Amino acid sequence: ELIQTSDGGYALAGSTGDNPFRLFIAKLDFTGNIEWQKVMGAAAGDDFLSGSIADDGAGNIYVSSTVEYGSNGANDIWIAKLTSARALTWQKWVDLARTDEGEIDLTVVGGSPMIVGKTQLGMPIGFLINLNADGQLLGARNLATTSSVIEPAALASIPGDGYVVAGLAAGRPWMARFNADHTFAWSRDLSETPGQAKIDSVSIRFDGLIVMSGAVDTHLQ
Repeated sequence: ELIQTSDGGYALAGSTGDNPFRLFIAKLDFTGNIEWQKVMGAAAGDDFLSGSIADDGAGNIYVSSTVEYGSNGANDIWIAKLTSARALTWQKWVDLARTDEGEIDLTVVGGSPMIVGKTQLGMPIGFLINLNADGQLLGARNLATTSSVIEPAALASIPGDGYVVAGLAAGRPWMARFNADHTFAWSRDLSETPGQAKIDSVSIRFDGLIVMSGAVDTHLQ
């Protein structure tokens, strides 16, 4: 994942190709020159399966990943905070007592990190995790509607006014908005979208419009 940072440069994070998989993080200036790079990993046999990265607007960078522990296949969510000089401020593992799988997305809301993703407990269940800037876990909730399984894939902050979660509900594109205090505001189910969908990202335009992007395979109707 590649993001633009508050200093006008860029930061990226992803999983390495070695064994075990580790997390690669790099910071670049606005012309693309590498300012620093860092590889982070857990114990031998533990794999960082994905990487998501966010900037808090104050020079700090948050990175997050799902981590698979050795041969037992159990996964947790890992998150860390780095300074602008790549020093580790803190790191934390969040155990949701189920298998955390696939891609996750990370953003910063009001200076604090938030993560969305999908767990597997007989059926897919979406989750939303929020922490404070010191790494204290403030809450973890499941995302679901009364009639649909929610599989969140992307998260975007609305400056000063909450955040938006986007993903799939029963296989169709879906998004929901939450207020700054994490209370639910509204949701939209784009059920008229034909075929099997995949959501890649959600973003907030300069004029406040919400843009969700992805793909639809109409051959799988």
